[in-house]
Amino acid sequence: MDPLVYCDACFFKGMPNLCETYKGTFTKIASVHFSQQNKIDRILNRLSTRPKLLNRRWTCILDKIHRKDFLDSLWGVGITVHTLEDHVKVLEKLYKPEVRKLGELSEIEIDPHESWKKFDPQKRIWQPVDVSGKKPVIKVKLGTVLKSTDLETEKYFRSITSDGKITLVPMEKRAAYNIIVTQLDTTKALWQTDKKGQIGFVKTSYLENLPEEIFSTLLRFQSDSKIINYMSFDAEDYELIRSLLESVKIELPRSSETIDLEDEKKTDTFTISFDKIEKERLEAIAAMIIELGGKIEQEDEHLNVTGKVDSVKISFIQSEKSNQESKTIFVPLSALEDPHRITDLLTMLRKRLGLLSMSIENLVCRHWPILKDSDLQYTVQSLIEYWKIDKNLALSVIHDRMKFDKVNEWNNEIKTGNIRSNLDTITLGKILKSR
Repeated sequence: MDPLVYCDACFFKGMPNLCETYKGTFTKIASVHFSQQNKIDRILNRLSTRPKLLNRRWTCILDKIHRKDFLDSLWGVGITVHTLEDHVKVLEKLYKPEVRKLGELSEIEIDPHESWKKFDPQKRIWQPVDVSGKKPVIKVKLGTVLKSTDLETEKYFRSITSDGKITLVPMEKRAAYNIIVTQLDTTKALWQTDKKGQIGFVKTSYLENLPEEIFSTLLRFQSDSKIINYMSFDAEDYELIRSLLESVKIELPRSSETIDLEDEKKTDTFTISFDKIEKERLEAIAAMIIELGGKIEQEDEHLNVTGKVDSVKISFIQSEKSNQESKTIFVPLSALEDPHRITDLLTMLRKRLGLLSMSIENLVCRHWPILKDSDLQYTVQSLIEYWKIDKNLALSVIHDRMKFDKVNEWNNEIKTGNIRSNLDTITLGKILKSR
């Protein structure tokens, strides 16, 4: 993630000399006079900090104490700096408490060859759109934001009235989420701290489907303390994080419950060697990451995963509790048998590593191996659901001959009465015949 991408609205009056790209990290984005540069160098020498080149830009990284000293020392030097506090103030002005209610239910014709979802502003989630009948027509409320997905790309639209007709207008993802914010109902997240009150934590489940400007800013505030399924911040930044989330209609009250970091560190991190893990599941994970645009290498007892902006190591552990230490992510072995947990893992990797934007759910379903009955049930259920919204996508799930044979064999067992199922086996039969 290049944080400067989302600072375009901040610099309409001109570029500052320095921009705080992450908490305590200052990057030079406009040239300075050599005399001013000498003053900056003297300030950094006094703080025992040496600048470096990151992404070909002059950058200095300071801890919390030295950050304040550095900013105070810049006064009177003639150096302009855009801090994270400044950035939050800009976002507060951009995201005004505007409310746009959705209109009447309307019918719209869509491309039947793509998978479609609509955004539900009350639940803050994307929901599949059911395309029923002979014509590719769906019913959505006027103003609804939709996205279509094929095997590689996502496209965004909004339903509007044009010349008396209901139509879909294409939008960039950034614009689509900005429209979504105006339609959201207010919800509530919780701010928890560690026992010392130094670090604040917010569950990532509260922070899904946010505009990139907001989510990228949260990433820029993150502290070094990492816990799976939480974002962490310096406790002193509570008001800034609260204000930031308030701009997207998320209240952030303080919780009386604390998080014991010592208990979190007690997670069993004894890694499991790859020879004790089913080969097909490791190959499936590797295939998913590669399709997302990542590079993956297997070393000893971990996987090295590299994206455009970062890299991590993934190790599998016996414990049921995920954990993260610096750039190592510890994933429970049982997660390899749970497509929903792998979906969450890949979603996190995509954001952190800067991987390609595509439907993670579709990706997981297409690559998921069938090694046990639960794998088979997941594949069959996904097949039936996808068939209702995108027949080509459904067929891609069983494109692999081995998967097709296993699903077909199971369907034959249903027909002969050897086993029973509550799934829609009539639709499954149609799918297999069309294959």
